[in-house]
Amino acid sequence: MPLAVTPDPNLKALLQTVGLMDADERIDSSWFQDPIGGLRTILSDPVQRAALRVLLDLVLGSDSGSPDGTEWHPLLDGGAKGNVFLTVTGDVIGLAASIATPTGISPVGVAPTGISPHTRGSVRVPLVDAGGDDLRAIAATPDGPLEITLDLEFDSDAPMDALRVAATVDIEGDAAVRFELDGVDVGGGPETLVVNSDELGRDLVRALETLVRDALGQAAPGADRTADHLLGLLGLDDVLPPLPLERLASDPAALRTWFAGLATTPAHREAWFAHLAGLLGAPAPAADAPLAVELAEFGGAHLDLVAEVRGGELDLGLAIVVPGSAAAVEASATLLTVPLTGTAPVRFATRAAARVRAPGGTAPLVEQPPPPGNPTIRVGAISGGVSFDGTRLVPELRATDILFDHCELA
Repeated sequence: MPLAVTPDPNLKALLQTVGLMDADERIDSSWFQDPIGGLRTILSDPVQRAALRVLLDLVLGSDSGSPDGTEWHPLLDGGAKGNVFLTVTGDVIGLAASIATPTGISPVGVAPTGISPHTRGSVRVPLVDAGGDDLRAIAATPDGPLEITLDLEFDSDAPMDALRVAATVDIEGDAAVRFELDGVDVGGGPETLVVNSDELGRDLVRALETLVRDALGQAAPGADRTADHLLGLLGLDDVLPPLPLERLASDPAALRTWFAGLATTPAHREAWFAHLAGLLGAPAPAADAPLAVELAEFGGAHLDLVAEVRGGELDLGLAIVVPGSAAAVEASATLLTVPLTGTAPVRFATRAAARVRAPGGTAPLVEQPPPPGNPTIRVGAISGGVSFDGTRLVPELRATDILFDHCELA
């Protein structure tokens, strides 16, 4: 007679995730003959996939600000302005990164507190679709486009409760923009208005701009700055070239053309990135290349968003720096590379590097004679690590800011 055992919920989720326990809580003895085979089906087997979702929720928890129909599981400790998430939307698993104003976005049904509007920006990319018999990679394809969203929630005296803007782009160059305005009263009581880029005409663009500016302008002190940053990010500030919203559906290249115009003009690139930093609550970046803004800080390390134009392409990526006096650890990844001319597709995960640099500060590693003398020998820093160029790993060892006998070498 078999022994009936009620396992601990955590243990049950783990055993079902790896395929050792079936949906009826029975141990599958054949699993021990091929445990690797059981692990291979974690995402493709419905029972294992469902158990994995339960396990993720038990171990990592779920973010209260997850979009409707999606579970976002945080991978970093809470308390910072930003986080990185494993996302689950039906059978699609992906990654996301988000950053919010210090008070964050209030949960549904809870009145916002603190500075208004509450702002949250995120970048999400679906990775695999496990809904069929086999896993299907969909990252940045038309079935899994890169999505950039910006959510703002307002106090009760604003003409709308929330504004959500979402833009998607895939490797084939197709792009779309969606506006969602919650709590707008157009005469019949509050309702939600949704406008997609394929519905946008010039008159509707002007109406949206006026409504958004009015909502932001009536919010708490500081909201005018938020209004300027949001409208500036879309090129609706009468300074930067305007985003051609009405042409996005009929001309997929319109978004790239607009972005290329911003990226290839230094003043426009710096202004646009400053608007992005302002929305994230960060100071404007220094006017140099690459542009960088701090997204989060944890344990002395900081996570930066980086933008740089090189070789006719715009690179957007993340960098993590762990500072130290003797040495600093630096890791970076280029997440998105956008060709600014031609019809070449957008590329993802094109570069990455991890290095240790000595010294960790700005003082040179070697300088003889030392200040206040006039040095004849200097080595600014030495770094070593590994880099990835999109196809292979390459070891690195380099010295920078070298001076020998009054001659600059690097």
